[in-house]
Amino acid sequence: MIWYQGCNETGDEQEADSYLEKFTQTVTLWREKFGYFPIATCQINRHAFKEGDRDRLWGKVREAQRQAARRIEGVYIVPTIDMHTVDGIHNASGACITVGERLANVLLKGHYGLPGTFAPSITKITRVDARTVHLEFDGRYMLRTMDDIATGIHIEDEFGLQKCTKISVCDDGALVTAERDIGENAVFHAYWEREVPAFFIRDINGMPMLACYGVEIE
Repeated sequence: MIWYQGCNETGDEQEADSYLEKFTQTVTLWREKFGYFPIATCQINRHAFKEGDRDRLWGKVREAQRQAARRIEGVYIVPTIDMHTVDGIHNASGACITVGERLANVLLKGHYGLPGTFAPSITKITRVDARTVHLEFDGRYMLRTMDDIATGIHIEDEFGLQKCTKISVCDDGALVTAERDIGENAVFHAYWEREVPAFFIRDINGMPMLACYGVEIE
């Protein structure tokens, strides 16, 4: 099954908060009815028209979709945040071809055990110094950035939300620099807002890392 859905849930906080639970229940019911089958899903893309402050709900839904692929057996996910749209929200026809190729690749690798590729997904974030954190991913990827641009990446702590100023590749992941010292109870958000930036950290195949929201910084 190919499943691309979630934009409506960004309009209501309760729906966004319960997305992972409801999707898990849905997968369980599908498989009870039809037997086990793989499900290839997509993180929702951008919405270019701002209407109120719903960025956090988009972040929550994208994170729930990322977690579904981590927690539910046989569920795979690809990013779409770098895809062109025709009307500010719906993917263009050329974008659908690229998304289809990505879905094929994750299924080849995940379900069939053949050569393919997953999107980089954060597994752990640790402090390096007062303003720097290290991102660890679920595999060893050859990552690249565009001039270390960190637009769309934030750290949130006891003092509020702050932008990050740099993301650079290292041998075992990536390093992110914040604009000020990082306080206590900090969490990490990347490419989480409704309108995403123009540049992303990507793997060597051009696949962006999966967007994340509220990942604990250890």
